[in-house]
This record gives sequence, C-alpha cells and structure tokens, in this order.
Amino acid sequence: MNITVLTSCYNSSKYIETSIKSILSQTFRDFEYIIIDDGSTDNSLSIIKDYANKDSRIRVIEKSNTGLTDSLNIGINEAKGEWIARLDADDISVNIRLEKQLNFVKNNPAAYLVGSGCYIIDGEGEIKNKYLYPSDHNKLTKNLEYDLSFFPHSSAFFNRAIIKELGGYNNYFTRAQDKDLWFRITEKGNIACINEPLIRLRKHDDMISLDDKGLKQFKMNVYAMVCHFLRIQNKKDPSHMEKETWEFFKCRVDDFLSNDLFTSYQIKKIQLKTFSVKNKYKYFTYLHNLIKNPYILNKLFYCFNIKHPAYNFAKNFNIEDFCIKS
Repeated sequence: MNITVLTSCYNSSKYIETSIKSILSQTFRDFEYIIIDDGSTDNSLSIIKDYANKDSRIRVIEKSNTGLTDSLNIGINEAKGEWIARLDADDISVNIRLEKQLNFVKNNPAAYLVGSGCYIIDGEGEIKNKYLYPSDHNKLTKNLEYDLSFFPHSSAFFNRAIIKELGGYNNYFTRAQDKDLWFRITEKGNIACINEPLIRLRKHDDMISLDDKGLKQFKMNVYAMVCHFLRIQNKKDPSHMEKETWEFFKCRVDDFLSNDLFTSYQIKKIQLKTFSVKNKYKYFTYLHNLIKNPYILNKLFYCFNIKHPAYNFAKNFNIEDFCIKS
C-alpha cells in the first residue's frame, strides 16, 4: 500500500463528512484512511463510524482528548502506507490530490515532504482566495526560517519511514507541530511543493489557532525556529530535553519576544538599507507604520537578507548554561 491518509478529529461534526467525502472521491483509489477521534463530545465519531461501515479503507481509532500532536503520532505508528497524506477534519482534498502527490514523489525521489497550493474557503465552503507557494527546497526552507508563507499542514504528503526516523511530531509542540517537523525534515533532506491548489483550506471562527488571536501559534512558531537555528549551529536542542529545560527555554524566548527592543537593531539595518535604494522613501514610511506586524517585519528581514532575530537569539543562547547552573 502506497498511501495512508491521516486525519485527527475533535468536535468537527459540522465539517468531517465533507472532508471524508473528498478522500473517498480521489482518483487514486489504493489507500487506507486513518481517522482518529480525539475524544469528541459531539456526534463526530458517529459520522466517522457510519462511513467506516460503508468503506473498508477507513480505519477508526478512538481515544481520549490528548491533542493533535499525540493523535498524529498514534496515526503514524498505525499507518501501513509508505507515504502519509495529512488532512484536517475541516479541510477538503481536491479529487486529484493523492494521484498528483504520489506521481510527484515517484519522479522526485529526493523529496521527503511535498505540499501544495490551496484554495481558502469559508465556513460555508465558498472559495475566498487562492495561495501558491515556492516550489523548490531552498526557497521553502528560507520561508520557514523567516516565518513567511508556507504550504498548509493539510496539504502535507510525507515519507513515513523518514518521519518515524525523526521521532514523529514533537509532543512539546501543542501548536506549530508541523513547522517543527518540517524544520527537522529540511535538516535531513529535501522538501518541495506542487504549484497548484490541491486542497481547500477552511477558515472559520471555531479554528483552534484563532482561540487566542493566534498568540500561542506565533510563540510556538518562534520556539520551532529557534530550535532549528540551535541545531544548525550544532547546539543542543531544548525541545528534545527534559520538561524542566524546555520550560526554561520557553521562558527565555518569551522574555525575548516581549522586549520591544528585540527588533531595534534589525530595524536600524533595514532603515539604512532601504534609504540607500532609490525611490524607496515613501515605501519605507509605509512599512515603518506597519513594523509591529510580525509578517511585515519578517518580510523586510527576508528582502534585505538580514538574519531573523530568532537566529541571533539562538546564536547567543546555550541551554548548557542553564543545565550547569541547575
């Protein structure tokens, strides 16, 4: 069996049926579909079981509510497919998705992870936008390192053996677990993206990533970035150490993020570079007014080839200092 489709579901009764139908209507038919119910309290499990009774390719795993990261790791360990296609319970796969991604990895054997573009849909399924992403490894990695646009988790298609070798998703990451894993894959091999929308990514008010206006997601993204930068600088990675060390690391990063001065040096660099470029004065004034927007700031770092502040934090951080003191 070539492909395992993996979905974790928690109280997604409003959307899970549409998601399941999108997989069962794929042009590529030889797959297993693992759906993990993460302790839903609505009728999600009933809907899932109803479809499993009709189609033997669906395997249902019931568990208590321990979160997405744990659910995905259980699914990876249970999977029989050489490749795993991720899909969130509220998203939709275009019917040619599996066929396209499987053909891509067959023709590009160096790729361990392949994503795709996406359509953005609202709660009613209406298309609101379309996003495409860089297709080659270097550009995708750079976008990861600057926290810029990157293909959605629901579009991910990855090599199961490589993921298991890397230890799967890291349970310390209750958010941004995909970003942490993608970083670790880039440190081992190539990633790629198919330059067409193969999923429909749903944006709605009940999304977990929006429950605190995205603050937890933002912080977890930065934790993942710093851990990546520590690893590529041959330093110890706190996300693979004991819980006490991980909590200390998060506190240090949080202090760094809460310090309004953490970007001041970088902003000065940007200002000097911007004003050295002809006819950029008005452009910089506009961007300066938006400077507190993390995406805008990261884009500036990227455009002017300035190291992201998370890189500089990692450069000056050694978790061994804490370990020795404690």
